[in-house]
Amino acid sequence: MRRFTDARGQAWDVTPGRASWGALFGLFVPVSSGPEDTREVLQAPVAADTMEELALRLDQMPEDELRALLEKAGPALS
Repeated sequence: MRRFTDARGQAWDVTPGRASWGALFGLFVPVSSGPEDTREVLQAPVAADTMEELALRLDQMPEDELRALLEKAGPALS
């Protein structure tokens, strides 16, 4: 897991995730800033062959790329 801050100052944790059909995603979890924070968990596909490769890519990704990936993210499927 890695923490970063988006362009609006919201802190996020990003962690690797896998869907039941095998697709790999970066899962973006908002760091709560108080009870009024109602942001949901988001996901964005990341090209990787394994969970280990995905974790390494997310760990090494520059913050501007993480922010761009977050901007493309949609609601995480449960």
